[in-house]
Amino acid sequence: MITKHYYRVDEVQAALLYAIHKGRAVEAAFWCEELIVTELWTQAWATLTQAWLFFALATDPTWITDRMCGDDAGQLHEACYRLCVAKKDNSLWYVLLGARPDTITRRMPSVPCDSPLDQYLCAAICQGKGSSAWWAAEQMGFAAADPRLPACSLSPLMKSVGLVGPPWDRVCFCATVLLACCADNEWSEVLPAAVEREQAKWRAMKGVRARRLYAVYPECLYGLTERGCMSREKSTVEEGRRIDDLVMGGGGGTFWNFQGDIDEFYARFFPDDIPDEWSAADVRKSHGPGVLRSGEEPTLTRLGRLWMTDESVFAWGCYEIPSGLEGREFGDAGRGGVEHEAPNLRPQHKQLTIV
Repeated sequence: MITKHYYRVDEVQAALLYAIHKGRAVEAAFWCEELIVTELWTQAWATLTQAWLFFALATDPTWITDRMCGDDAGQLHEACYRLCVAKKDNSLWYVLLGARPDTITRRMPSVPCDSPLDQYLCAAICQGKGSSAWWAAEQMGFAAADPRLPACSLSPLMKSVGLVGPPWDRVCFCATVLLACCADNEWSEVLPAAVEREQAKWRAMKGVRARRLYAVYPECLYGLTERGCMSREKSTVEEGRRIDDLVMGGGGGTFWNFQGDIDEFYARFFPDDIPDEWSAADVRKSHGPGVLRSGEEPTLTRLGRLWMTDESVFAWGCYEIPSGLEGREFGDAGRGGVEHEAPNLRPQHKQLTIV
């Protein structure tokens, strides 16, 4: 699908994730605005939700409840900026893919426990040890663990933006467990005036070629987009040269719903320069060759090395994931990782050893 200013939607979403990951607030606002003017509200909120889950869940646990889904550009931009400035944390990724459970101490809440495993889960949540809580919750099963977790509207919020299916169900449950382990954290970020000024400039240029200010970085495409799963021998450049076929020839997948003469279409939507006549440099901002080597398939291992480069509150010291994990989307992380031996379920005393 193509956006209003002739970017591919999946690449705009990947570029938005990348800008948030790098903390580039102006670039993130640009890609958000591209989704807004193309009226892709659900896709915009889905992208921000993914960014929160994998980049900021542990450092800004209230983001998901503070934000509001809907057709409100101001709220969307504020939610995006808050993710950009949040300290990045990759706990969900590493916990899902097999972070080792920790030993718990004797500190635990005063609640009745039905078994040593139940006691371990309650103590892990109380002590904020996410990897241990997730291991115990998995062992108990989703339904058995639910009463020990706080009420959370995460599941319906994820479903409302299209993050559905077995992998995302697993991601949702793991995120809920980690949220139960998070400390309270209050945020009050206001969209800076500099970003608002840039937004005003972009809106003044809506619909013209000059609005295509940023190029999509090839490094953000891997495994997440059509071009990111395409070999370098193939290219989408020709798509950038045949807008009349896409719009008037019934190709579908475009923002424009136009019935009429192609010249009238160009005059209305591309008044300064039609895509067929753009320079190679302009076309490369949104179209280009694939990113995979010949015969290469995307893997979660490489995806993790590209994206999950920050510390993890709930999986400290974990910077590598198991090799051989296949998948093209962040949701595929929910297919499971490494199996570990059961930790000692008996709470331990803390000891200080001086050598």
